[in-house]
Amino acid sequence: MICKECGSFAINEHLFGRERGIDSDLCDVHYWMKRAAKPGVSGAMSREAFEKVFPVPEGAEWREVAYYRANKACIIHQYNDKWDAWQAATSAQEARVRELEEALTDRIADNLRVIREALDDLCEIKHDEISAAIRRGEYAMTQANERRKAEDALLACDELMSIFKRQKALSATAREG
Repeated sequence: MICKECGSFAINEHLFGRERGIDSDLCDVHYWMKRAAKPGVSGAMSREAFEKVFPVPEGAEWREVAYYRANKACIIHQYNDKWDAWQAATSAQEARVRELEEALTDRIADNLRVIREALDDLCEIKHDEISAAIRRGEYAMTQANERRKAEDALLACDELMSIFKRQKALSATAREG
């Protein structure tokens, strides 16, 4: 049988204080990782946290790196095996957290790059649209100015025509009289 989490063949239900028949599809490391994981707890699992989950057998004590003295050597050996598995699980868990943090950081960086590129594209599009609108506005103003000039020229022509007509009428009156 292989571990459903990592594919490891290190499934030893008879070692490290594992309970037979429980999570038999997990390797020793993932078996203890599952038991070590607590919601809201992060960082290394200390010996104190381990002892809260697995009380120290009567007559045993911690000495620098392992537990010593017990009525039965087998009990202390099993307890030390649990401790070793706990540490391995904790290390594996911390490594996985680091991997996830790195992957998340990379993904966030990729997303930010995509967002920046999209914003740059959008700004370029909006710039082009604004430039086009300004050009349309300038054209419209030019057309309006030319229309105004043409209207002013027509008014000037009308005024000249009426002056010419008045002059003609005065000339005709002066000749008759």
